[in-house]
Amino acid sequence: MSTLSIEIEPQKIDADAVKVVRRLKRHGYEAYLVGGCVRDLLLGCTPKDFDVATSATPNEIRELFRNSRVIGRRFRLVHIFFGHKIIETSTFRQKPPAAPETDEEDSDDDALMIRRDNVWGTALDDALRRDFTLNGLFYDPVKSEVIDFVDGLDDLASRSIRTIGEPSLRFLEDPVRILRAIKFAARLGLSIEKGTLEALKAHVDRIMACARARVLEEIYRLLREGASARAMALLEETGVRRVLFPELDCVAADPARWELLQARLSALDAMANEVPLTNPVLIGALYFDTIIDSGRIFAPGVDGPAELVDGLSSVLAEWVPSRKDRDTTRQILMAQRRLRPSDGQTPRRRPIALVSQEYFPEALVLHQLFCHTGEADPSTLGKWEALAKAAGRSVTEAGTRRRTRRPRRRRRPRRIGREGGPKS
Repeated sequence: MSTLSIEIEPQKIDADAVKVVRRLKRHGYEAYLVGGCVRDLLLGCTPKDFDVATSATPNEIRELFRNSRVIGRRFRLVHIFFGHKIIETSTFRQKPPAAPETDEEDSDDDALMIRRDNVWGTALDDALRRDFTLNGLFYDPVKSEVIDFVDGLDDLASRSIRTIGEPSLRFLEDPVRILRAIKFAARLGLSIEKGTLEALKAHVDRIMACARARVLEEIYRLLREGASARAMALLEETGVRRVLFPELDCVAADPARWELLQARLSALDAMANEVPLTNPVLIGALYFDTIIDSGRIFAPGVDGPAELVDGLSSVLAEWVPSRKDRDTTRQILMAQRRLRPSDGQTPRRRPIALVSQEYFPEALVLHQLFCHTGEADPSTLGKWEALAKAAGRSVTEAGTRRRTRRPRRRRRPRRIGREGGPKS
């Protein structure tokens, strides 16, 4: 273990996260900022959120913070609420047991996967059970000290991603770490250490053993966080793309369609900090006119909804989004027929009717993407943005439900009899 005094500017650290650490320490518990927030602060990036690790159990944390709740079953932790902000607080976990020594022919990879992770340990145990050295750093904001159990500071200095412990074992414990390694490499501009990269390539097929919801969420993050073009290049280079998106094999084999997909991803990266990139927008950007033929949808007289139902059902068979995301994807893709009408298509009346739809901001974000890549006429974007502004709509609403006030039901008057009393 090494401890290094590093003074981080207070304004870069979330005050509520520091408040959580101070209160835990005041009641006799160990507590540190941990994980991605420490990594990002040391790299000079702005953390998206702040996590705390502590020796207090979830129930003990819950007793100290009334503004909290315990969540999770596979991995129990506590969410502490400060308005709309959440400080995720976890208890030090025990290091997983070492892999049993067996012959390769008799080894069971599924037996190595971590199904439950609620055995408490020390700060050292917690650091050693994390995925990568750059995520195993602890920061004490009270003493302004970085605690490094895993040589993470050296890897940060060399800008490399390395697993903590044996790479093959760490990927077998949780194959989603393969996607996380690619995400960090793409977003932070880091390289993957040679041994880690070889193990990653050797175990890409194990991703299919993970829960579909976890993998799908990591896919969305790869596309949403401003580095999707580099992430797709790394997915292709490592062979992960063939496991995640086998339907894109025909796109990768066609230089024109692959170039179109790369242009879309670069446009997504440019828009990442400007507009919400919701799940339906990401699905549309990935598959529309690369797998799903837009010509058949835009052509006059073609039943667009039926084409989309068949097209989306075929490409979304493996990583099935929620029903709401599927439905919204169909709606925003169908809306492109009105946002960029094709030649020979009769313009429909009352464009304000489209603007008033709940899914319109997401449809406009996707149209904006197509304008950036030259697939749609940029002059149409100004027209629709003006209509949206006049109607009080904005692309920043994308993905949020509009709250509409329910009309009050009027009471029916009581029927009065001839004598002035209630009618019997």
